[in-house]
Amino acid sequence: MEPLEEMAEILPNVSASSIEKQKLSWWAFWSVFLTYFAGGFQYGYSIGSVNAAAVPIQTALQDYHMMRHNQTMTENQLQVKWVSILACFPVGGIIGSFFVNQLRKFEYRKTLAILHSATVLASILLALTYAGKAFELLIVGRLIIGFVTATAGTGIAPLYMVEVSPRHLRGILGALFSLSISTGNLLANIFGLEQLLGNNSLWPVLLFFTCVPSLLLLTFCYFMAPGPRSLYFAEQNQSATETLLKRLRKTDDVSEELQDLRDEYAKRDAEERVTIKQILTSPNLRNQVWGTSFVTVGHMITGINAVQIYMGQLFVLSGVESSLIPYFTIAAAFVLAATNCIGAKLAVKIASRYLLIFGYLVEAISLVLLTVTATTQHLATWISYISIVSAM
Repeated sequence: MEPLEEMAEILPNVSASSIEKQKLSWWAFWSVFLTYFAGGFQYGYSIGSVNAAAVPIQTALQDYHMMRHNQTMTENQLQVKWVSILACFPVGGIIGSFFVNQLRKFEYRKTLAILHSATVLASILLALTYAGKAFELLIVGRLIIGFVTATAGTGIAPLYMVEVSPRHLRGILGALFSLSISTGNLLANIFGLEQLLGNNSLWPVLLFFTCVPSLLLLTFCYFMAPGPRSLYFAEQNQSATETLLKRLRKTDDVSEELQDLRDEYAKRDAEERVTIKQILTSPNLRNQVWGTSFVTVGHMITGINAVQIYMGQLFVLSGVESSLIPYFTIAAAFVLAATNCIGAKLAVKIASRYLLIFGYLVEAISLVLLTVTATTQHLATWISYISIVSAM
């Protein structure tokens, strides 16, 4: 069976010929790129920049403590403050995740613009940490960025992408979100080199650059395409929605997609609101919810985030010279970006289930090897090399 015919069977009321006629217009590509750049790229940059500037930031924390209390900071105090700076980012993300359902009811472009305005404010707070000699500004700034990342980056951006892009390209465009995250992480590690911005005087500039994607979105959000579904649901203007779909899909045949919007809008008021309890107990929805939750939670608890955050410490344990650790971190970020490129290409050729199984299998083996070698590498020199490869 041809791929387009398979897609036609999955998507109701859409024929293979209708899907084939849809193309990715430059307007749609620009809108998706800008949204992903401001969301995914910023996400990866926020993680990578703090890790890349870990040494100068910790040095600054010790200096601030000396100025305030006229005594040297203990190792435990340093670790508490450092962990607080790292942890406030996911805490902000957890808080922001509870607001996504409410924010999606508003026009996506305006919502993204307002949220990314907060990122600019947060980046200013990060930059003022050096002048204000207050590490609390780092915590507040990263808390806000974490909130925006969860709402605008991983919440609103995928919903907007689904509306703007053609249906048969949504899978590969969705995979590009992970690529934008890894690219942001890679560039943050490059800019974080001591010769560039990762030193005692320029690390605030490195953190301030977090707002560059937000500034780009705020500058050009007026030229982004509105979401067809959002437009139709807000105004019920069939003529305007049809014109928008034709521009986005680069075809005059949008009648079936427009009919889908009409049907969805008609059913929205007729159907009862489903509660969390009904979702978990419904035979039709329970398996889908558990499957989605397993994939999402499984990815989080594999330890991939911990490996990224503590990548430098892992290389220290492996015996890598401190002067070479930034370059090893860049190499690891490059491997992650290359893997996402390969994954995006394979996503359209191989069933998602097999990709997930293979990915989790490789990840599990790598983490087991990393755990074993990190605790036993003092027994032999060659064990440290396995640890380095496993971390990458």
